[in-house]
Amino acid sequence: MIRVMKRFVVNILLFFTIICVCLLGLAFLVPPAKTHYMYELCLKNERLDTLASPRLILVGGSNVAYGMESGLLQDSLRMNVQNMGLHAGMGLRLILSELSKRLRSEDVVVLMPEYQHFFKDAAYGNEEALPYAVMYMGVSLLDEMNLPQYQSLITGLPKASIGNIKTLLSPLTRDDVYTALAFNKYGDVDAHYGKPGKFVEPEIIEGAINYRYMEELASLMSDLKAKGIRVYIFPPVMISSAYEINKKRINELENEMKSKGIGFEISPTETLQPDSLAYDSNYHMSYPAVHANTVRLMHCLKELGIEP
Repeated sequence: MIRVMKRFVVNILLFFTIICVCLLGLAFLVPPAKTHYMYELCLKNERLDTLASPRLILVGGSNVAYGMESGLLQDSLRMNVQNMGLHAGMGLRLILSELSKRLRSEDVVVLMPEYQHFFKDAAYGNEEALPYAVMYMGVSLLDEMNLPQYQSLITGLPKASIGNIKTLLSPLTRDDVYTALAFNKYGDVDAHYGKPGKFVEPEIIEGAINYRYMEELASLMSDLKAKGIRVYIFPPVMISSAYEINKKRINELENEMKSKGIGFEISPTETLQPDSLAYDSNYHMSYPAVHANTVRLMHCLKELGIEP
């Protein structure tokens, strides 16, 4: 009986090993689809690496990608601007660990994380976006990942592999605002400018604050400051109704961030936009809100003395 059980376990392990090898083959042997939305990560990193100093780097999830007009910031502040915002599902941990390798002394980093990044395990990414980051940026990312990130990677790898192949076979145009074609040279999504927005339901932030990640973030901010890199944390742009139903959670988060020395530069109420200016989510804005959000940030940075 014991021998039969051992054989059964060995066969199961062998089966899953074969499946994993096949998935890895699909993920890393099939060329990346250069029109896929997540391929923009490669393009953003390439541009950042070649961008001359002084540099202003905008960081966060898709609220940054769909919420900033970087050309306006560059012209006003006379600094080269790169919008690194892409997808909150990559997780703030991976976003910042990858960015840190590319930072230089005297860079100015504006971090605008979605609130969800600080609750539950959202800082570690999810199966929707994390596998694409590894597929497109390479297996070197695996060295920096923790157990929750590995779990998301393994869970999401089959769907991501198939999604990459589908995109390779699909003719995509700039009219689709969820492709790499939707971004301008600064890394902003601008393909949705002029398109009508729609009513979106406010999302409830769930789960407990991830205090462990808060400590990790505070440590990273301290390390970057010691290297001469200026980092300013701002609240994300958000529709008013979403803030109202999450006010208690956001206030709790704001107080915790302050206690760790990584508080927001301004109140979360200052980045709110009317629900009517949402494009298609709580954090994605139509152009009038994008412009207003950018002008507000521009004035805040000037008040902080961010000009070369």
